[in-house]
Amino acid sequence: MSLALSSKIRSSQATVHSWAAAHPTVIPLGIISVFALALRLFSISSRGLWADESFRVLAARQATLFDTLHAAWAQPPSAPLYWLALHVWINLFGHSDTVVRLLSVPASVGTLAFAYNLGKMAGGKLTGLLAALLLAVAPYAVETGQEATMYAWSAFFATGMIWAAFSWLKSGRGAWIYVAFATLLLYTHYMGTLLLLETAIVGAIWIARTKSGGTTVHLSAWIKAQLLVVLLWLPWAVAMGVRLLERAEEFSHLKHPAGLAELYGAVANMTLGASAAVTWPTQQLLFGLLAGGCLVVLALLLRRKHEQRIVIWSLTAIAAAFVLTVVGLSAMTGAWIVQPRFFSMLVPAMAVVMAAGLPVRRGVTPLVVVTVLLLGVWLLVQINGVRAFYENPVHGRDGVRETAAWLNTERRPEDIVVANQALLLWPLMQYYDGVMYGLPQDEDVWDGYGLWPPPEQLDLAPSQWEALQQRGAGAKRVWLVYLPVMDLKGTLMRLMNEHYNLVEKRVYGFAEVYLFAKK
Repeated sequence: MSLALSSKIRSSQATVHSWAAAHPTVIPLGIISVFALALRLFSISSRGLWADESFRVLAARQATLFDTLHAAWAQPPSAPLYWLALHVWINLFGHSDTVVRLLSVPASVGTLAFAYNLGKMAGGKLTGLLAALLLAVAPYAVETGQEATMYAWSAFFATGMIWAAFSWLKSGRGAWIYVAFATLLLYTHYMGTLLLLETAIVGAIWIARTKSGGTTVHLSAWIKAQLLVVLLWLPWAVAMGVRLLERAEEFSHLKHPAGLAELYGAVANMTLGASAAVTWPTQQLLFGLLAGGCLVVLALLLRRKHEQRIVIWSLTAIAAAFVLTVVGLSAMTGAWIVQPRFFSMLVPAMAVVMAAGLPVRRGVTPLVVVTVLLLGVWLLVQINGVRAFYENPVHGRDGVRETAAWLNTERRPEDIVVANQALLLWPLMQYYDGVMYGLPQDEDVWDGYGLWPPPEQLDLAPSQWEALQQRGAGAKRVWLVYLPVMDLKGTLMRLMNEHYNLVEKRVYGFAEVYLFAKK
């Protein structure tokens, strides 16, 4: 029996060794993935939900799937897939901060597999592993990977779409995989339309250079795939068009062209993560930009196999076209309606391009030494960006939980709770179950965000005061969640001080909170 057991053990060991020899990158990729998972789970519930998270959580907490779908439709432009998935997730597991954020973790970690495969196309297995490592520690990927937003999933589907497109173009197989990922991307984030367009153009160019590109895909098949994706997305596109027309007047207020400050903010976010924008570490940003830029240039100029160069140049073209299109539209229309967070879809692609900057030839050469130093600088900057996010998350530790705890313990049944910007109530609703009102009117997730004109163009204080008198008739104490920018002339606060005595004031990152007692 013991001899038979020993024989089975030796046979199993031989099988494992044989498998490991045949798949040498599985173990290191697994280690990188576990490391990425740890980064995305660490400190995941250390901060309260910020506005974008809380809006989607409230929409997902609606009674039915249709209610959640309606809430997604009410806020154009939008895409419904994440909202619906979050609705199901919450019904299964609850809506605590940790639970709602956990939905993004699998997508964030799973994107590493696509980055690895794209890196393997661009330079081989080592390039793939390096791309996965760069993505694992990218601050933007870590941040969106532990948020209750759609950005982790949009990056997952976007990277999957690009990988499927390149795989199809190289092998002639996988058209349906490409169509599936592209459709899922469009239903996850509307900016996927721009990424799809750019991928389609790059693919068409790739096919046009059939002899040098080595593709067996016919242009007609490529065009039919794009049309099929658009056809599958058409129902939601039409619904969004209807809603956009209904809210056209509101959107006309959003006039904020992208200037140097906005572009600098986008660059800082892409390089160091959103939390880095709090302190604007200029030297660190410049070091990161210099190292990252040099790696991209090296990737574009290094002598590689032709099919590898095509992948590198295609990824770079897609990312550059995405950014330039957004900035160009802002310059022409005067509307900066695209958040830098949308660029998180590009982080995996750029991780692949920078990883391709490492020469694949064996041996220590001056170029290899320089590249390793650049990679070291980039990694240090990225790790410091992740540290900054943990220590000072730009949307976290802003007092939402503290305000809710104060209300839960100190609010009396006859008190009234109001806010001079209704959006402030949505994060509070995650932690406080009492009744709250917005001034001059409430905002419901079924109606979407209220797109107010810029505060300097609209004095809301008179109507806010009138609404407060109606809401608070007979109330001896009023809790006011106050955003000063919505009361630039100080009219509302002056009226409050004339008619109420200040009992207590607390200043938080998201707002000032006052407790007043009637005189």
